[in-house]
Amino acid sequence: MIENNCCSPYCNQYYPQNNATPQPKQVQCCCKLGIKRATEILGADRVRQFINFNAAAFITDFFLVGTELTTLGVNDNLGALTGSLEKLNPCVCDLLDISGPLAYPEVLNPALLEELTDLLGLTTPILTLLNTATTTIEGVSDALAALITALNALLAGLGTALSPVLTGLVDALTDTLTAVTDIVSELIVGLINILIGLFSDEASVGANAELASLCAIKAMAFEVLGDTPALQVANYNIIKEALRFFQCETQDCNPTCDDCCCSSGIMSELVSGNLTGRASLTAGSLVLTDVEILGCAGNALILGAPFIPATTTTPAVNAKIYVVCAEAVQFIG
Repeated sequence: MIENNCCSPYCNQYYPQNNATPQPKQVQCCCKLGIKRATEILGADRVRQFINFNAAAFITDFFLVGTELTTLGVNDNLGALTGSLEKLNPCVCDLLDISGPLAYPEVLNPALLEELTDLLGLTTPILTLLNTATTTIEGVSDALAALITALNALLAGLGTALSPVLTGLVDALTDTLTAVTDIVSELIVGLINILIGLFSDEASVGANAELASLCAIKAMAFEVLGDTPALQVANYNIIKEALRFFQCETQDCNPTCDDCCCSSGIMSELVSGNLTGRASLTAGSLVLTDVEILGCAGNALILGAPFIPATTTTPAVNAKIYVVCAEAVQFIG
């Protein structure tokens, strides 16, 4: 058997508190301290004033808070960020004080919703035309009644015989069309509204989150502050420069920490061995493409996506900062 000595022995054992005897490593929560430290960095004086902590999202294995998944955009697959990071208590090591609606990791298709909405917009005029046709037929009924009256004057016997027959036929036709129009109208509009509702709410849980387990968080996203494109660009660049002052601690980890060597290969690949300074990866249900590597904190990566200006066909996209647990990274592009 070939012995592999490439990995540090500290990655397979640790020293519990007040115990000098090494114990087998039990990986249960690799990124708790890293996520906490990354959040502290984003909350530092030189960084926090440029981040919108009320436009945030939190991603776990089975739920999202403050966003819903959508089709992949330029940099990520997240919808609008509606969650908030309320505060970070330095004395609490297991929980993050957040708020936002819970959602299942189901992908919403905005294009499909838009098509259904457009279909609803087309359906209403069509149904209006049907109603107009019914009104026209009712007008024909009035004309026939006048004709029958004239026939009564000319041919009293024949007119009297035709009157109930023709009137009955027109009334029956009018009533039938009116009933069919009403049924079709209610059916089509109701069906389209149901589809829009189902596709819009398929990811919603219907509950809000107030606390998040640091162990459960796989990734976080925050929008950069700035009401104009110029402010977006300037604030993102300030954050990017400020993060240079926070050194990545990916080596020489403390052996008393049981999670210090989690994902050392991923961190090395993305941080130490990455010459481009950019990455594409997946972490849980989050997909990131061509984002910038801005820094790290323990086993957590700090990534960024700069502001994307609007075009004639697409709206502007605000700059974002992402915190990703390296242990949650599944694929690297």
